[in-house]
Amino acid sequence: MIKRGADTIVIVSCITKGNPIRFPCPNAEQMIAAIEKKAGGSIRIIDYTH
Repeated sequence: MIKRGADTIVIVSCITKGNPIRFPCPNAEQMIAAIEKKAGGSIRIIDYTH
C-alpha cells in the first residue's frame, strides 16, 4: 500500500476494541507493531475507525 502512495493505514475497531462483540483480537498490538516496523515510521496508523 505504501508503494502505491498510502500515507495512512486504519486498523478497524473490531480488531483493536472488539466492537461490536466486545472481544478484541489478542494479536492487535503485535499487528500494529509489525506494520510500524515494516513501514519504517513513514505511515500514520489510526487504530479506531468508528
